[in-house]
Amino acid sequence: MMPDAVSREWLAVGDGHRLHLARYGNPNGKPVLWLHGGPGSGCLPSDISLWDLSVWQVIMLDQRGAGLSTPSGCVCDNDFDTLLADIERVRGHLGVDRWYIAGGSFGATLGLLYAGQFPGRVVHALLWGVFIPSAAGVNWLYGEHGAALLFPDAYHRFSGKLQPRLSELLASFGRDLHGNDAERRDAALRRWISWEAELSMPGNQLHWESTRRTLAMAAIQLHYAIHHYFDGLSRWQSMLGNLAVRCDILQGENDWVCPATLLKRGLQPFPANLTLRVVPASHHSLADPRMFAAVKMAIEQMAGAGRCDPL
Repeated sequence: MMPDAVSREWLAVGDGHRLHLARYGNPNGKPVLWLHGGPGSGCLPSDISLWDLSVWQVIMLDQRGAGLSTPSGCVCDNDFDTLLADIERVRGHLGVDRWYIAGGSFGATLGLLYAGQFPGRVVHALLWGVFIPSAAGVNWLYGEHGAALLFPDAYHRFSGKLQPRLSELLASFGRDLHGNDAERRDAALRRWISWEAELSMPGNQLHWESTRRTLAMAAIQLHYAIHHYFDGLSRWQSMLGNLAVRCDILQGENDWVCPATLLKRGLQPFPANLTLRVVPASHHSLADPRMFAAVKMAIEQMAGAGRCDPL
């Protein structure tokens, strides 16, 4: 049985956005901000099982348009600048001086950017399955010369064509996902979700349904992909050499959403405060028991590695 949240609220952050915040665990424990992936996935209460709730106060933030935040799926004023500003607003709202950061996939990308931009606010960052926020990352994930070469049948189902131009493919998904034809929308949504699921955990059974939450996730992911993730890579490369926060990264050996080789190239210049460990035979998703175990162990090590005054 999942634990109840200690508190739950919606925080207005401007631009019409209201962010859902839920806190779990020890109100006087080490505060850790949980950054979900996607972008747009929203927090999953099941991820609480990673944490010792007698030690940690886990702050689960649904980013703009994601999860229970409103308006659902909204891509207006939704980019790295606004997401990073939201995190700082949440920290101030909760009265936290310094906190830990934890996140996977896009959440890891966002966490690395936050640690670089606000080093005085972060004790320690634990990140996994880091996504490269650049045109190269988008081309690998959605183009015909990246992961498509490893999973050609799945990519054919995703693209609907043998060799579509990426810009045309993304535009087509946009028309279908935002159109008024419910059948076309649901078909496009299934293709979008199924492709990422195949890469995140190959062979895993996909329990798919068309919901407000899945549509919001696809819309936000598409928004970031079309904009090449607002070239977040340039932003983090400009601060990597001076990274002042301890960051530990776990990347699956078989992470097909963002291969470790692509990540290593993106982490140049490699900062002294960052460690990168490749988890053998592991995939991108926490549904992989090897990645789940590696993250859980890293959380336990992080609990004993640093000190942070509680709330």
